Amino acid sequence: MFLVLPQRCSFFGLGAVISNFLTGKIKPRLLTRSLMIALIVLGIVLTVFTTLIQISGLTLVLCFLFGMGTFGTTPILNSKIIISATEAPSLAGTIAASAFNLANAIGAVLGTVLLDAGFSYSTITYVASAIVFFGLLLTLLMNKFEDKSYFQDTH
Repeated sequence: MFLVLPQRCSFFGLGAVISNFLTGKIKPRLLTRSLMIALIVLGIVLTVFTTLIQISGLTLVLCFLFGMGTFGTTPILNSKIIISATEAPSLAGTIAASAFNLANAIGAVLGTVLLDAGFSYSTITYVASAIVFFGLLLTLLMNKFEDKSYFQDTH
């Protein structure tokens, strides 16, 4: 049996929706490890994206994985923030949404600055990958210091 998709189906969007559902059901004790995996997948996809996008068969796979990576991190990060913000979870959720919007704005500005400076789109993709791997490094560092008791499955 073959899966029939509409001609204009967005594999990026399909990956985003699927990863939102999957990562939204992660048990609290697995959030940090799942975030690390999502960041690794996203970093690798961004690293190879511009090189392998020329291979038409991989284009759909790369777009799907890119959607999964970008939207898979959001529910994990939101869960980590809200679970650990026992005193004011609503405020923490609001701040988290603001932080995501700020990150989007910074990415757009950085991309524009790089384009204006004469860098190629490929270079911007590699810079984005470096930012993701920097986020992974921060996640590894914060994992050493975060209070793990918040993320036990009993909460």
